[in-house]
Amino acid sequence: MKISYQWVKDYCAYQGTPEDLRELLPNLGMEVAETIEIGGDVCFDLEITSNRNDLNGVIGVAREIACASGSELRIPEIELKGSDEGISNFTSIDNQTPELCPRYTARIITGVTIGPSPDWLVSRLSAVGMRSINNVVDITNFVLLEACQPLHAFDYDTLHENRIVIRRGLDGETITSIDGSECKLSKEMLVIADASRAVAIAGVMGGLDTEVTESTKTILLESADFTGVSIRRTARSLGIATDSSFRFERGVDPVGVEWASRRAAALIEELAGGTTVEGILDDWPGKKAPTKVSIRVPEVHRLLGDAIPGEKVKRILTSLSLELVEEDVDSLSFSIPSFRKDLEREIDLIEEVARVHGFNNIPTISSLPVTSADYPVRERVADVVHQVMTGSGFDEIITVSFQSDEMAEGVSPWSDGTPLVNQNPVRKQEAVLRRSLIPSLMQVRQANEGRSFNETFMYEIASVYLSGEKASDNEEKRVLSFIHGIDFAETKGVIEKLAERLRIGADTVIRPADRSFLEPGTGAVWKQGDRILGYLGTTSKPLSDKFDLREAPSVAEIDLDALEGMASFDVSVTPLPRYPASDRDVAVIIPEEVTWEQVTQLVEALGLPDLLSLEFFDLYRGKGIDQGKKSLAFRVVFQSAERTLTNEEVNGHRDAIIARLGEQFGAQLR
Repeated sequence: MKISYQWVKDYCAYQGTPEDLRELLPNLGMEVAETIEIGGDVCFDLEITSNRNDLNGVIGVAREIACASGSELRIPEIELKGSDEGISNFTSIDNQTPELCPRYTARIITGVTIGPSPDWLVSRLSAVGMRSINNVVDITNFVLLEACQPLHAFDYDTLHENRIVIRRGLDGETITSIDGSECKLSKEMLVIADASRAVAIAGVMGGLDTEVTESTKTILLESADFTGVSIRRTARSLGIATDSSFRFERGVDPVGVEWASRRAAALIEELAGGTTVEGILDDWPGKKAPTKVSIRVPEVHRLLGDAIPGEKVKRILTSLSLELVEEDVDSLSFSIPSFRKDLEREIDLIEEVARVHGFNNIPTISSLPVTSADYPVRERVADVVHQVMTGSGFDEIITVSFQSDEMAEGVSPWSDGTPLVNQNPVRKQEAVLRRSLIPSLMQVRQANEGRSFNETFMYEIASVYLSGEKASDNEEKRVLSFIHGIDFAETKGVIEKLAERLRIGADTVIRPADRSFLEPGTGAVWKQGDRILGYLGTTSKPLSDKFDLREAPSVAEIDLDALEGMASFDVSVTPLPRYPASDRDVAVIIPEEVTWEQVTQLVEALGLPDLLSLEFFDLYRGKGIDQGKKSLAFRVVFQSAERTLTNEEVNGHRDAIIARLGEQFGAQLR
């Protein structure tokens, strides 16, 4: 947005110099990108944020300057000559798309004389880099820059049947714009038409056939509010960017539509000798009452840390054209002007007070109060998971939530329901919401293998999405999934380490289980009673082949939502042992069907007082071992808190374990 120093002073009794103004504008939220001296004036090129479209007009900038400097804001007063004949005798409006054109106004000005603009008008436009065309067109450009309201003047006599139709474009319809471009229209575009053809691209550019020329005697003056999304789409599609489309895209003031029309009509009467026909056609079906927002003075003090008096709060906000509608001891209620759509809540008003008061005037607090806050269980569990996984040599990855039908097919540990599908996917081939992270991990592993990175250890924490019988039954589950090329025992070890770190009770077990995506005989389920905590195993050959992997990797998927309810973060501390531990390695030949879990339960049931730990370390089948049996090797560690154990005591404990295994399972010492 470009403004000039002299133009701003037309609306604001600002006494500072151009240098003073350059210093003031950034404090009000308008960065000065460039300053240019033009004749006896100074042009400021301002960077305006998208939520403050009112500052794309000189009056909007002058309002801010007047408020900050305490000077008077002078909005031009408007008087029209008027005529006896009513506007309904000249034209009509047919708004077929109120959703794209919330407000449309039309005035008729007769008896105009098209000619050059006076020097003051040429000077104002040239100061901001706009060339003069003729008096009427210059007036519409002047009001656009003044009030941030685009206008368009039609040559009334060139409109078929002298009426206005606001409609969508027709497929195959074309229009020649004022700059001579041939524009192909579509039904996605909003156009202004007469009885038989499009005469303007709404909010973007007028048509050549109805432009104002030297022979124009009667003008139909358009001032409207067009929906920003529609104008943006049209401008991008046609590759046309104008001062009008720039402002419509950001949203104009619907109330200011009529003021801008009246202002332009008065200037046309003054500079082109016209007479405005009595009345205005105004199509505004969705008119809304002003928004009301309250501000509490104590809240201003609390948030800003500065005791700004209530009277100053009131002065700042009323000088920004907010209307005070209610006042009590500690609260002020304001009616928000339509050009400040960004003011919706109390905090917005407090920000306005801080901005005008001056952020540099708000005292700095040297001390920062610190209060304790609860660390959510969800985050604490995630921290432990990250520590365990990275400590086990895994790298975290992040994948997208959508998968292709083929990728998601057959891998659904948590549900047998059909997958949820996005009806408007970003990528058509990936419309399915994932029911498992495993396919995504396998896809990443495939990409790594393609680049000769074969030993990839990866994990991901993310959500999976499960369908229910009704939409309200759909479920989002947070899971941990990891993949690697090592064997099942290592996978089980990672889960056991995770359970240990989360202090999950000993009532959880890992049991063999068949799942379609796991190779038969390798799959397992992690459970607590009937509750399933996760699945682990080696991927099935069909699944590995689908991703063209060199070998079937081991995978696991864990229900983190379930772990959150089971995790304990209570820490207990015991003294370091004063006496050494003694260990013994035991290898026994036992029947094939006996599991390590059964061995563990049997040893624990003996209740040996000095037993510190029991650790599995080897399994052997083959030469020297009879068919139907296996060799199981484990280490038992003993330690007393009161004294050093003797060899006889340790050997006695070991022998008791071997004897009990023999009685229960027919185990033989190897």
